[in-house]
Amino acid sequence: MFNKISEDTWVKLIFAALVLALIAGLGLRFPWPADEPRFAQIAREMLMSGQWLFPTRAGEFYPDKPPVFMWLISVSYLITQHFKIAFLLPSALAGLGVAYLVYDITKRLYDRKTAITALLILIICPQFLLQAKAAQIDMVLCFFTTIGCYGLIRHYILGPNNKWLYLAFIAMAIGVMTKGVGFLPMLMLIPLALWFKNTPTRKSWKWQNWLGVVLFFVTLACWLGPMLYQVNVLQTPELIAYKNNILFKQTAERYANAWHHQEPWHYFIVKVIPMMWFPALAVIVFAWKECVALFKSQPIFRVLVTWVLFVLLFFSISTGKRGVYIFPALPMFSIVAAVVWHKIERENIRHWIRRVLFGFAGLVTFLLFAIAFVIVFKPQLLEKKHGDYLSLLNELVPFIAIMAALLVLLLVKLRKSDAFQALAGITLVVWLAVGFVVWPTADSYRTPDVIMEKAQTIMPNDGELGLVRFKEQFLMFATKPITHFSYLANEKTQFQRAWQWVFAKPNRFILVSDEEPWFCFNKNNAIELGQAHRRTWYLLSHDQIESTCDTPDTMKTYQFVPNSEVVF
Repeated sequence: MFNKISEDTWVKLIFAALVLALIAGLGLRFPWPADEPRFAQIAREMLMSGQWLFPTRAGEFYPDKPPVFMWLISVSYLITQHFKIAFLLPSALAGLGVAYLVYDITKRLYDRKTAITALLILIICPQFLLQAKAAQIDMVLCFFTTIGCYGLIRHYILGPNNKWLYLAFIAMAIGVMTKGVGFLPMLMLIPLALWFKNTPTRKSWKWQNWLGVVLFFVTLACWLGPMLYQVNVLQTPELIAYKNNILFKQTAERYANAWHHQEPWHYFIVKVIPMMWFPALAVIVFAWKECVALFKSQPIFRVLVTWVLFVLLFFSISTGKRGVYIFPALPMFSIVAAVVWHKIERENIRHWIRRVLFGFAGLVTFLLFAIAFVIVFKPQLLEKKHGDYLSLLNELVPFIAIMAALLVLLLVKLRKSDAFQALAGITLVVWLAVGFVVWPTADSYRTPDVIMEKAQTIMPNDGELGLVRFKEQFLMFATKPITHFSYLANEKTQFQRAWQWVFAKPNRFILVSDEEPWFCFNKNNAIELGQAHRRTWYLLSHDQIESTCDTPDTMKTYQFVPNSEVVF
């Protein structure tokens, strides 16, 4: 395809297609569990209360993450006045920004053809568009860490360029304010110091560089300063707990002594990278000799590879692991794979890589046909694990079959094209279809709107609704005030507080799932509301409370009052 149109036109076409894929589906669905409803609800409460410094979740302080991502959703709403667009917009824009940064820095370090390949590899790697199309923090974090890497490279390798160095440190600080690990680009300073020392003609290491560190802490202080000042002035137990949680428990303690998502040290290598970083990994594995040769001969290549390995090592040391943790390293890894690809001189290796890439696409196509076949002819095979979604899958059968047939046509049509061009095109087409067809169809299956409508219809006009095992997605459909008993409290304490709350006043109800265990309540004559999120939900009242219940250590309730001006 490079021979038919200019590279400049080709780049514009790629970015135009990427923009279409990123905006596909915006405004067509609600936030989906597990994380999206939480961040969207926090942003909604910021807009309703005007309290932007201390994020709250249904009135309770939310200390798990710094506020930048929720700020961005709130600002997006102020611009668009449409929450179904606003909650996805920051990730979409961040994804576009990361793609451009990868293309631009690769072009500056190598050439345009390598830059295009790096961009295509990034688009194909499943983790990239999965994050760019989701309202999770990690895409925005990746944007700021990529700016950090970009700025350091512009200064220490392509510079000196103090403006980019300072911007890199500012971006890292905002990254920390987004999700604590925004400092990751600083690890690149180690290989840069080893392989890009000062020379008579280029002096990138100067005392002025320390101004970047100063700017890092000044930027961080723009959030920390007002937050710590308010905590110090007000001195409430809740604010002190918030400060200690977000500054210590969610950072050093979470890294050194993780209490969930515990995985072995090789988790990323075995379970994440092979799938989420395909096809970049395939290039490295098949062309390992070229990779080793480049590492020995090119300082630039050594810096990129070493930084990716540092990030992988950093997260592998901690016992707490999720696949998205290493996502900030994917942009630089895509560049590494592109450089290796263009250095492959052994035609048989290129041939094998092409076969693997098209073989993977063929496998995906086969799986789509197989899924459609099972849904229609063997639905019992899906009932055990996916019974709740059988109706949705039946609705999607025509779409799945059409997509599989379309992929067959694309694979046949593009079989002689550049493998990365072909797979990137297929990837973007799939995401267009997912955004415009799958998302709207699946929306009613991923939200509890029917459950909330039934509960609020059954309750009398003066009825009050409480939630145990609090889930943020229920707040999106609340038309009455919602009470909960602290997301941070253990389940037994929540039930004890709920018992006290129901016992204290008539016409108070509790919405709870059938998930065990229950405390202080029973299911006798409980009103079954239906199923959502793979659970059956019940409405409990005075009739379901046990005669006695242990008194909680502290009685805390939090309330969310819906606002008709800020709705989904």
